[in-house]
Amino acid sequence: MRIDLRLPSKSGWPALVLLGGLLLSPLTSAPAMGAVPSVSRETLLQLRADGEFEQALEVVDALLAKTPDDADLLLIKGQILAFLGDDRSALETLAEAARLAPDYLDIRLMQARVHGYAERHDAALAVLRSAVTPEVARFDAQLLLGRTALAAREPEVARDAFARAAVLEPDSGDAWLGLGDVARSEGVINVAQLNYERALVVPETAPVARERLDTLAAEQRRFELSTDLSFSRFNDDSDDWREGGISLAWRIDDSRQLTGGLAVANRYGSTDIQAAVVWNGRLDARSGYFLGAAVTPAANFLPSWKLRGGLDRELFDLTGRVGRLGIGVGFVEGSLADYEDGLVQGFDLGLVQYGWEGRVWLTAKAGGSFGTNGSFDPNYGLRLDWQLTPDSRVFGGFGQSYDNSTQGMGTTDSYFVGLDHWLTDRLGVALSLALEDRDNGVRQTTVALGFRVRF
Repeated sequence: MRIDLRLPSKSGWPALVLLGGLLLSPLTSAPAMGAVPSVSRETLLQLRADGEFEQALEVVDALLAKTPDDADLLLIKGQILAFLGDDRSALETLAEAARLAPDYLDIRLMQARVHGYAERHDAALAVLRSAVTPEVARFDAQLLLGRTALAAREPEVARDAFARAAVLEPDSGDAWLGLGDVARSEGVINVAQLNYERALVVPETAPVARERLDTLAAEQRRFELSTDLSFSRFNDDSDDWREGGISLAWRIDDSRQLTGGLAVANRYGSTDIQAAVVWNGRLDARSGYFLGAAVTPAANFLPSWKLRGGLDRELFDLTGRVGRLGIGVGFVEGSLADYEDGLVQGFDLGLVQYGWEGRVWLTAKAGGSFGTNGSFDPNYGLRLDWQLTPDSRVFGGFGQSYDNSTQGMGTTDSYFVGLDHWLTDRLGVALSLALEDRDNGVRQTTVALGFRVRF
């Protein structure tokens, strides 16, 4: 009697599901299982189905003590270890299973899945290249090869594998989704749309296909128009501040964006109008940069001109190693501004740590500015963003900085919270509240409201 290697239909493993489905097909070509009492085998499978992986591990170890050369049991143990997050032990166990049964395809597939779970896509692809040849007539194997190759940025390998999967099971929407993803990654939008529409008619894949089509439509909207208004009140007799702005961002492609805008600020009984432009670009898959410039004709309190620039780079990836943390991105920014009484130079160093599959990220930065009198004024900040849903994000944080503007109020401690929400796929709204405590005892309370339109 074969062991059923299908995964339990129990939620709780979103990262594993993202690998492209961990369902293993029945072992039609698997080595026969050793002589294990039915009750023990049934207990093992039931514990695994119930998600009781610690107990399942104890049972499979007991069974392996009786039949240590059973490749089926070693495969299940490797699978359970992967569920428990111990990918190193899982790979060691699967390597032993592969030694005993070198032609056992399910072992190779599980090895690839463990590598993929830890986002070692190149290692996963290396396992699959030799195991899943074009002659392998298994839908799940070709599908996994396609998804792994796509994650490893090998679109040609992915396209061929998805095409073979579509031939094997033409009524399955998963292969069409994969072909659509490959075309989308290569910028062939009409082909991507065609394949997503094929997946849309399959009930099992229709929700994902609809989401892909909506995302595809959103990506074709190259422009985003933003407007914002803010109102500040002080706890002394200072006049209220009123500010507003409008900007237009043009996403040229996936690696370049140009943004220009105008801002109007009324402070200290005077009004400044500032024009700014920012260029964002990617150097490669892990690095990016930005350059910005702003001018304020006849400035009263803002700098008459300001130049900015920055670099960011992915520094490390903690996925699968430290809890639910993911990649860490470091950044450095610098600025030079011309105020009425001289130049002010500033810089910031920081780190953005992502976690929980990219739904949460923490930004920490520190730096300072060199004032016109030669003094150094430090600053720091900490901000947490949480993507509650694909359309809603909340954020909050605190920091300290120095107000270098003419008539500025010196060092400020700030605290802020906010909400960013897309009302539709084209219209978004943002709301924030900030408190700033000045070192002269004055508190500033600011409410800001913004809207965004994509087209």
